[in-house]
Amino acid sequence: MHTDIAASRLQPDMNIAHQAGEVIAHMLSDGRSIIDPTVEIWTAAAAEDLRTRVEADPSFARDMSQWDKPEVQLSGAPREVVLLAAELVFLREHPLSWILPSTRRSHVGGILALLEPSADVPESMSEWLSQPSESAGFEPSTYYLGALGESHRVVAFPPGTSSPKM
Repeated sequence: MHTDIAASRLQPDMNIAHQAGEVIAHMLSDGRSIIDPTVEIWTAAAAEDLRTRVEADPSFARDMSQWDKPEVQLSGAPREVVLLAAELVFLREHPLSWILPSTRRSHVGGILALLEPSADVPESMSEWLSQPSESAGFEPSTYYLGALGESHRVVAFPPGTSSPKM
């Protein structure tokens, strides 16, 4: 990274960027999951499956929180789709300064609990999830939360295309 950029940022924020960067590096290179490196998750097929599941069953039930919905939406999903959802949740929440470590861990772990056989959060990611709230990161706008909620579309429909990359 350019030294001027690094010098203009707080070190805890740079740490978050590097941690998220490890997931993004896999997305842009080998497509493998950081949680289960034997599985390729960053594919158009996995993203399209995830998109279809979320849009086909938005689960508007009033008695369901946003964290109850994935259990319904991801029921019977292939391993790569569930892992993709877990890593997207990590990328969505990791840089947010106000989220408690227990909340981050619960959200990623809740998605991973849907896997059979189960997958554990790797030691490095577990350490990242333990970062105390208010120690780094930023306060999100509704635009950020909404745009990242659509991140599965970036994988399914790369920029400049109108159909999944095959």
